[in-house]
Amino acid sequence: MSFAMRAPGGDAMIAFAIAGCLLAAGLRNIIPPAPSTTVGIDLGTTFSCVAIFDHGRVHVIDVEPNSTILPSAVALRPGAPPVVGRAALVSAGPGVVYDAKRFIGRAYEPGSEAELEREVAELPFRVVRGWSKERARLETHILPSGFETALAAEEVSAMILRRLRDAAEAHIGRKVRAAVLAVPVDFTEMQRNATREAARLAGIEVLRLLHEPTAAAIAYGLHQRPTVRSVMVYDLGGGTLDVSVLDLDDGIFSVVSAAGNNFLGGQDVNRLLLPRAKRSAQPALADGALGEAAHAALFAAVEELKVSLSGECDCVGQCESADDAPVRVALRIPGEAARTIGMSRTELEAAIAPFVERALLPVREVLAELNMTIQQVWVGGRDGRAGRAGGMGEWRAARRAHNTRRARRADAAALRACRPRVRIRSTSSFSSADRRAFRRSGEG
Repeated sequence: MSFAMRAPGGDAMIAFAIAGCLLAAGLRNIIPPAPSTTVGIDLGTTFSCVAIFDHGRVHVIDVEPNSTILPSAVALRPGAPPVVGRAALVSAGPGVVYDAKRFIGRAYEPGSEAELEREVAELPFRVVRGWSKERARLETHILPSGFETALAAEEVSAMILRRLRDAAEAHIGRKVRAAVLAVPVDFTEMQRNATREAARLAGIEVLRLLHEPTAAAIAYGLHQRPTVRSVMVYDLGGGTLDVSVLDLDDGIFSVVSAAGNNFLGGQDVNRLLLPRAKRSAQPALADGALGEAAHAALFAAVEELKVSLSGECDCVGQCESADDAPVRVALRIPGEAARTIGMSRTELEAAIAPFVERALLPVREVLAELNMTIQQVWVGGRDGRAGRAGGMGEWRAARRAHNTRRARRADAAALRACRPRVRIRSTSSFSSADRRAFRRSGEG
């Protein structure tokens, strides 16, 4: 609050009087605590981040040293606080959990054991059935290696959210008690409820859940572009794929069509690359199953290799160099000699061809039911380029294409938290089986 001093008395005296009252109140310890701050959070399958809106600008906060993104990984140790982030990924020993978002609020269906076993075959934990008190049904729970008690996926997510909240509080110097979170467009009502429960466990009130493609569109500033009317947002993250077509009218977003896959993302690319990367190791890796530490090191090296290869190409498949020589990265297994793994771009595209075909299905689904021209295509998500590297001809209908290494959906969530005049309307024809649930939930 500011006061204008028009004369030596008058308003200036009122201002000083109010200041004196506040000082007196402070001396009596009756001033209420400083107001809490609302933040925007992108809780991702593989990476997460947090942003604040301060002094007219969005700030994405460093959560790790010199990094605004936090690996969505937790290392659990009996009798010790959980380790969250990059340190969890490189920690040796059992109890490491990542990709928990794939299982949040997911019902445990009778006869689904074989499918779940396939999904967790490359993960360092088991998935078992457990009872959800909040939703009164059986859901998938996570049983970390070396533990006898399973955790709900929202409990793991709460640990990640707590780390993000702590980083935000340390950055701004005041409490964070509320947030706007971005969620996949095809999340069911149960998954949305589980996400809210994770935030509650972390001491955070969810003011709003924002669909990830809408959040990406706001982060790109599309609501401020009067010449843009129709946009396709292709958001390929670490564990989920969302494709949405947005109609923009005077700052209002209308989702006119949406499709996606909650169990398809960059981690699936990594799993396709693992066998080829293992065979390329120099010196060679021993035959047979890898130990947990070796598997974690190989998975991290494959991620680096994928980023190096796909980072050379833009979102329409044009590469900086025609050279197809293999790219090699370091493979560091604790207690073993240094190794490298390698792969060429041609080998990458051949290995991920099944993934690319699956990643195209939502695009074809959305385009098949639209009777409108798409002006722009925005490719977001950390793994957007890797998916495009395989050759996605459907993009050629777009007039322009844009790409980013990571669409900071937390930016948009922070904007939505602090500037509610950005209006959103979720409506119209949806092609997925969750159409009715999607309409009911909207963006709330």
